[in-house]
Amino acid sequence: MAEFTLLEVHLDDATFTANAPFTGSDEESPEDATATASDGSGRGRLLALLAALALAGAAAWVLRNRASDDDGA
Repeated sequence: MAEFTLLEVHLDDATFTANAPFTGSDEESPEDATATASDGSGRGRLLALLAALALAGAAAWVLRNRASDDDGA
């Protein structure tokens, strides 16, 4: 039987620490400060939501038209 690897991870010079995000530490690192400053107004999130709604609407329209074509044939 053939053997294969689905996922293989190589970590060169890996160091693991216990300061994961949202763990309740009160200390704020410089990386956190730049991340919150670059979040912006959320326009990207709004555009993604509108694109998802448009895609869902287009899919519903296609399915509805396909179902109505099948009923008449």
